[in-house]
Order: sequence, then structure tokens, then C-alpha cells
Amino acid sequence: IVVKLLAEKKEINSLNGRIIIGILLIEDIAAIFALIFLTSDFSLNNIISIFLKVAAFAIFAFILSKISNPIFKNAAKNHELFLLISISFLFFFIIGSSFFGLSLIIGAFFAGVSLANSDYKTEIQGKISSIREFFSVIFFVTLGMQLKIISGGFIWLLLFLFILVLIVKPVAIMYLIRIFGYKERTSFFTGNALAQTREFSLIILTLGLGLGDID
Repeated sequence: IVVKLLAEKKEINSLNGRIIIGILLIEDIAAIFALIFLTSDFSLNNIISIFLKVAAFAIFAFILSKISNPIFKNAAKNHELFLLISISFLFFFIIGSSFFGLSLIIGAFFAGVSLANSDYKTEIQGKISSIREFFSVIFFVTLGMQLKIISGGFIWLLLFLFILVLIVKPVAIMYLIRIFGYKERTSFFTGNALAQTREFSLIILTLGLGLGDID
């Protein structure tokens, strides 16, 4: 959503836009680590085993991104085939992550990274943008349909989380950006844009709910 808003404002290549995308990528990597720990039994051997699988899968994704260029080059002659190949690429990575015993989200993440390093990334982005927005709408509508009335002590928890996300987080980011030497305007726009929670946080919460770590 943040990237979409930056694109609509034509600020992706601005200084604050690049800082925002950098922070979002770091958050994605942190979320991948969280998924690794959550899907393990928290034993050292199991965590190391999963990390090795992720490393092997990352190497596999890098090699595949390099050898896929001729495929996209031939498919670019036909718009429908190009779209189909792009989507198939995603499913191939998801199946690969399942084969490695990893979360499907990790497979989708590496698919995105791999396609972003493709020589045809601009064409791919143009083809899948409408599909991406369509499924984003379904994702958030489905999420909204599961909302329930919060009562009792949970109201105070909700208010605390609102303050944390909408006030504490952007102010903390603004000060951090200033510490790194950027101007007030850049720090303000960066903090303001990141006054929200990520989709990855919802995925982690859903996984925690399924594992019984949270109620």
C-alpha cells in the first residue's frame, strides 16, 4: 500500500521514497526471520536446518532469475503468454518453498525478489499490477469481514496499539532519520508514510494464531 501511494504521488525515486522502500525491505527481511523462528520448534538444530534451507532456496532463486531471461524474452512477443509466464513463475517458487519445507510466504517473497532482478521487471510490473490490486482488495475485504466488536480490557489494548502505530512509530522514525543526517522535511515525510502496519504483520499474527501462540 505504501509503495502504491508513493507511485501515485510519483515519489518512488525521491529521497524520502527511496528511504521508505529501504525500510520496508528491511522489515520484510525481519518478517522472513520471524516466520523462520515461528515455523521451527525453537531448538538450535531445527533453526539452523531451516536457515540452511532458506539459504539454499535463495541461491536457487538467484540462479533461476538469471536463466529465466530467455524465457521472458520469447514470451514478451505475446501479451497473454507473458502474463501467464509471470504468474507461473510465482507458483513455481511457492511449490519450491513447499518442497524445501518452508512457508509459502517465503516462496512468494523470493519470487518477488527474483522478478525484481529480471531484465523484464518493468514489463512484468505493468502486466501484473491490475491483478495485484484486485487480489489486494480481496485480501483486505476478507480481513474486514472477520473483524469483531472489541469489548472489555481489549479496548485499552487497541488504544495502546493505535498510539504505538500512529504516533510513537512515526516519531521514532523521524528522529532516527534526523540522526542519520537527513533534513527535517525528509524525516517528516518518511515517518508520516510509515505510520501504519504491514501486511506481513497480519500474516505473522495469523500464523501465531494458528500455532496457538496468541489467542
